[in-house]
Amino acid sequence: DELCSLNLAEVSQCVLPGNNRNEIELQFPESDAVEANNDQLVSIRFYIPPDPENDPSDRTVKTPAELLQQRIMSTANIRKTTGDVIVEFDHEKGSFLTPRGRYSIELYERFFRMRGQKYDYKIKYDDISRLFLLPKPD
Repeated sequence: DELCSLNLAEVSQCVLPGNNRNEIELQFPESDAVEANNDQLVSIRFYIPPDPENDPSDRTVKTPAELLQQRIMSTANIRKTTGDVIVEFDHEKGSFLTPRGRYSIELYERFFRMRGQKYDYKIKYDDISRLFLLPKPD
């Protein structure tokens, strides 16, 4: 019996949310073409039970969720992008309040990509309405 079938080509991101090493979150691109009052799946989380033989405090041993996340990332080709990078900034230049963290930034013709340790974001320029440059306290 099959409970759920997902096409990994449709997955835009697969992450371990927060510090939870036993869950994975699959994210899907939001479509602008969806009509009003229609729903669309934009993310789904799965709990993957830990291996009872492994010590949960041992961060050197990968959990089943981390192994599945790596397998999905490689199978779904999430890290592949189309187009040429116009300019790239390393993670030292990309310190953000929202989303919180340090990200390397790659600028493309129609979008930019923020790559962090756990999350990658692909943001279309058309979706940006405002940017704020906040002073950084020393």
